[in-house]
Amino acid sequence: MRRVKLELLLLVRNPTLLILSALIVLSAIFAVHQGQLRLTNEHSDYSALVDYAVNDFSHWQSKSTQEDFDFGSMGYYYFEPTQHPAQPLAALFSGQRVMDMLSHNIRLLAITGQIYGQERHNPDLQLHGYLDLGFIFIFIMPLLVGVMTSRLWSSENESGRLLLLRAVIPSAQSLINFRFLFIYILIALFQLLLLVYGFLAIGLSINTMFVKIYGALLLYQTVWFILSWCINRFQIQSIKAGLAYISIWILLTLVIPGVAINYSQYRYPVTQGIDMMLDQRQYMHNAWDRNKQSDLEEFYQLFPQYSHSAPMSDQFHWKWYFAMQFMSDYKVEGVKKAYWQQIHNRIEMNRKFSYLSPAIALQNHLTRYAKTDIYSQMAYWRAVEHYHNSLFSYFAQHLFYDKKPAAGLPDYPRFEYPDSE
Repeated sequence: MRRVKLELLLLVRNPTLLILSALIVLSAIFAVHQGQLRLTNEHSDYSALVDYAVNDFSHWQSKSTQEDFDFGSMGYYYFEPTQHPAQPLAALFSGQRVMDMLSHNIRLLAITGQIYGQERHNPDLQLHGYLDLGFIFIFIMPLLVGVMTSRLWSSENESGRLLLLRAVIPSAQSLINFRFLFIYILIALFQLLLLVYGFLAIGLSINTMFVKIYGALLLYQTVWFILSWCINRFQIQSIKAGLAYISIWILLTLVIPGVAINYSQYRYPVTQGIDMMLDQRQYMHNAWDRNKQSDLEEFYQLFPQYSHSAPMSDQFHWKWYFAMQFMSDYKVEGVKKAYWQQIHNRIEMNRKFSYLSPAIALQNHLTRYAKTDIYSQMAYWRAVEHYHNSLFSYFAQHLFYDKKPAAGLPDYPRFEYPDSE
C-alpha cells in the first residue's frame, strides 16, 4: 500500500501528465455532447422530411377518391423518405456515418439514379469529420500511455535514482515492472470511467455491449504497453525513448492507416457509380425511340405475371414508362455487381491492414458495434432497394391492368429499416 501511495504521489507531481489528463476529460465530455447534438440534428432533419411527405401523401390520398385519379402521376411525383437510423452508440463512435448520405427520398423511377446519381459522401465533412469518443480512445490514449511509461527506465537512470535503487533492491527491474503494472491499472480505470460516462450520457445501461467495447479498449491498451515496455528494455536515453515511442505512434495510427486508404483506393478504384448512372439513363432515353410493345415483351420475360396486360397503343401509358425505368436498372445490374465487388475488395484490404495497425483494428470493432461502418451503410442501401421493389410491385399490379387502388391508399408500402444487419 505504501508503494501505491508513493507511485500516486509521483504521478500527481507531474504537471504534463495532469494537463494531458484534464484535456482528455474535457475532450471526452465535449465529444459526447457533440455526438448527442449530431444525432438530435439528424432526427430533426429527417422529421422535417417526414412532415413534408405526410402532407404530400394526404394530398394524394384525397385524390385517390376521384374518378379521374392518375395513379401513375403519384409514382412519378411522390417521394417517400427513407433513413439510415442511428444507434445510440453512434453518438460515441461516429465512424463513416458523419460522411455518408443518411437519407434518400425514393419514388418509382429507376433506383440507380436515386442512390448512385449523387455523392456517396457529404463533401463538407470528408476532410475533417467530427471529434468523437472513438478518436480519443484510438489516438489520444496511446499518447497518455507514452507520457507515463515510455521513459520510466531512462528517467530513473538519468536522475540517479536507479543507481540508488540497485544498491537497496536486488532487482531494480522489478520496480520498473511494478510501475508498469500500476500505470496499466490506472489507465484502464481511467478509460473505464470515460466509457461509463459516455454510456450513461447517451442513456445506455452497462450491458454486454459495454463489456465487449471495454475488452477491445483493454486489448488495444495492452499493445501500447507492450511496445513501451520493449522500448524501456533497450535502456536508452529519455529523448531517444520518447522519440522511439512517438515514431511508433505515428507509424501505427497515421502512416499505416493512410497507406491503407490510399492503396485500397488505387488498387480498387470505385468508378462504376458514374458508369452505372450514365448507362441507366442512356437506356431510358433510347427507349423513347424504340418499339414500346417490343420493350414490354422483354420486360414480360422477367415478370410473366404482367404479360396478360393489354397491348400498348400509340398513346403514352405509365405501365410502359415505369417498366422501362425498372429495365434500365436491370440492364446495369452487371455494373452494379462490379461496383459492390470493389467495395468488398476495399473492405478485405482494410481487414488485412488491420493486422499491421491496432488503430485500424480498434476502429473497425468500435464502428461495427455502433453500426456506423460500411456494412451498416450497405444494409441501408439494400433496404432502400428492397423497398423500391415493393413499391414497383404495388404500382404494377394496378397500372398494368388499369385498376384503381383502394381509396385512401391504405396498402401503400412504407420503408422499414431491418432490425438486424
